[in-house]
Amino acid sequence: MTYCICLIQENQIPDSSLEKLEVGIREIVSKNQLNNLSDLKWIVIPEGQGWTAAKPSTSSVVTLYTPSIEQPVRVDVLNSICDLWTKTTSCHINEIIASVVPVN
Repeated sequence: MTYCICLIQENQIPDSSLEKLEVGIREIVSKNQLNNLSDLKWIVIPEGQGWTAAKPSTSSVVTLYTPSIEQPVRVDVLNSICDLWTKTTSCHINEIIASVVPVN
C-alpha cells in the first residue's frame, strides 16, 4: 500500500495547484511501480502557526509511505517530488521537504 501526506502552509499554495500536485504525485508513484496511491491527504497548517528559522514558514512537507524500495528508486522519487513541487508552485527548492518512508 502506498499513501501520501502533504503538509502545506495556509495561503501558500493556490487551490488550483493542489490538483496538479496530486496528479503529479500519482504519476511519480505509478512510474516507479510503487503500487497505486491509495490515499493522499492534505493537511493545512493555519497561517502563522508554522515557523522556520524564527519566522512564518513557507515550507511544505511531503511524506510518501511506500513498500520497501531500493535507494536509487528512493532518490529518483524524492527528486521527482521536489521537481514537481518547485515547478508547480514556483517555490524555492529549500521550501520543499520530501521523505519516503517504507511501510511493511
